[in-house]
Amino acid sequence: MVDSLDASEKTNLPVVFNRAHHRSYPGDDPHPARLIARSFETWRPDDGPPIVHLSSPAIEPGRKSVHADWVEPGDLEALIALAPADTPFDCLLEATQGDRAVFDLRERMSIREYGVLPGFLDETSSSLP
Repeated sequence: MVDSLDASEKTNLPVVFNRAHHRSYPGDDPHPARLIARSFETWRPDDGPPIVHLSSPAIEPGRKSVHADWVEPGDLEALIALAPADTPFDCLLEATQGDRAVFDLRERMSIREYGVLPGFLDETSSSLP
């Protein structure tokens, strides 16, 4: 990642932070919060919002892909906690289930937050907060 940041200084190209790559090889700076902030600083207004790639690690032995089928809610929550609070960013999910992983994550995050699936209310409440 530090090499990418150095190259960005020379080329003025923005850097995408990739959480899976940082987990696999933290490189010279093992602090993801610092690296995310530094990568966000490489983005100019004309570039759009900074981009972060997120995946959960595949843990099955012998699996060729480093990306799991799904993204774990805790991995998204950890990324949000690491990212600068004052900078909106886009998050690209990398999961072998593709778009299905987005809907799965949305449902599991809703269940964790509200105890119900998105768009459904439990029997005791009339609306979500």
